[in-house]
Amino acid sequence: MHPCFNFVALFLGLPQPWLESNTALLVNTIAYFIVNQSPGDIVYNFLESVAPIGDLIMFTLDGLQKGYNITNGGVDLVRLKMKGQAVSNSLPGMAIIAMLSGSGGGVIADFFNLTSNTWQFRTPTILTQNSSPSPSPLPPVGASRFTKFQLPLNYDMKISLFAGLTYILSARLWTFSEHAPNFALSGIIDAFIDQILPRLTEKEARLVVGTMVATLNGYGSYIQHCNFMRIKNSSKSNQPSEKNQNVKKPESKKSK
Repeated sequence: MHPCFNFVALFLGLPQPWLESNTALLVNTIAYFIVNQSPGDIVYNFLESVAPIGDLIMFTLDGLQKGYNITNGGVDLVRLKMKGQAVSNSLPGMAIIAMLSGSGGGVIADFFNLTSNTWQFRTPTILTQNSSPSPSPLPPVGASRFTKFQLPLNYDMKISLFAGLTYILSARLWTFSEHAPNFALSGIIDAFIDQILPRLTEKEARLVVGTMVATLNGYGSYIQHCNFMRIKNSSKSNQPSEKNQNVKKPESKKSK
């Protein structure tokens, strides 16, 4: 179970999915120890050696899972599991839960600085950073090795929100004419949506969203890796080498 579901469940007042699952905690624990405690750091070093191709593959696969989380675990969770409640017919409700389903784990990690060895409640970086995968500083001392494999939170949230709205509107799960008939512009907005978005079945819309999120996720990871390596190489080039430090300057001859 993806960690972002924990935040969604907390947001909706539902039981934590990892407590209901017999395998989620075990699988996540095994994955953690494989990456962090493997002999000689074999797994982590291998992932580093195949970068950025490895990053691209991992983030693309993560994007496919994230697309599933946004559609099935976000929009459909509100629309079907909360059926009978007012939130199930709310476009903002479905869109926000879809956004949190795609980035909720990052929200919690960002608020409490969970990627560092020292946890603390802090101002969310979404309020202090740019939205694009911009050059990020090297991980500080004590930072988790997973810091390198994360996209900026606000970039992640925008992708998730856009993907959620794409799923809702392309599959026509919510229309203004049906759920906001008294709004003066309902017919015009629905007609505009019909012109720019083809009507898809729910399965087709899920496939489109999954592909879109995987592509944007992979692209973001590649840009992030390039920026990371550029900053890393720049910091190395600015440091004087040991050879240069050990070379003694020739003593100037004293004038007779």
